[in-house]
Amino acid sequence: RSSYSCCYFVLPCCFFDFHGKYSRRQSKKTQYREYLDFVAQVGFVCGFHVEEDCLRIPSTKRISLIGKTRTYPATESALIDKQITQYINHRQTCAVVTSERTVGCNHEDHSGGGCEETGSELPADETETAATTWMPGFQPRQKVEQIRNCASLPRDFVDDVVLRVASLLLNTAPQESSNVPDGNRNTWNQGESLSLKEVAEHLNKETLKRLKSEYGGLQTLLKNNHQVFE
Repeated sequence: RSSYSCCYFVLPCCFFDFHGKYSRRQSKKTQYREYLDFVAQVGFVCGFHVEEDCLRIPSTKRISLIGKTRTYPATESALIDKQITQYINHRQTCAVVTSERTVGCNHEDHSGGGCEETGSELPADETETAATTWMPGFQPRQKVEQIRNCASLPRDFVDDVVLRVASLLLNTAPQESSNVPDGNRNTWNQGESLSLKEVAEHLNKETLKRLKSEYGGLQTLLKNNHQVFE
């Protein structure tokens, strides 16, 4: 919810709905165009005149949507709240099963902002909750997201894993001798290549458990040390 005088700007990128990934419904449009229409429809349902603009940025997804004015007077805010509640519940239903109820929106005239709903009426007990909650059970992200890309692991722990893996690769590889131009005989150990599964088998359970709590685990840690491994 927001103030009646609130405006908004959004630059759609990742394809998500209210309850998960956005599911395509039209094959005649590109996925990007269809998603833009969906985001614009959300703005219409919320009572905004939605405008579209193309930004001058180095990106393939540079179409923005802007809502600066409302399509209804401030006295009808409670009615719009019910409309938004119906729309959110309808999208949630469609995310689980295919529903015969449809919510259509006329995109030919963005200034009109009129959305037509067919068969989307909710029971009285559901519409009565519009003033208190829109999405019961919704869990927002934490204000501070935990960094889990192995970057926050203790330096001594990372160094220990890197040394173990490096030693494993060096000790696994057979040593080869080569003649250098000056006639001296030197030995060069370039290391061996092992799969992540083989490397993991040589690490203790405590180390693996700690890495498992990070996104990508062992693979991410080794990629972060690309100066040692390839």
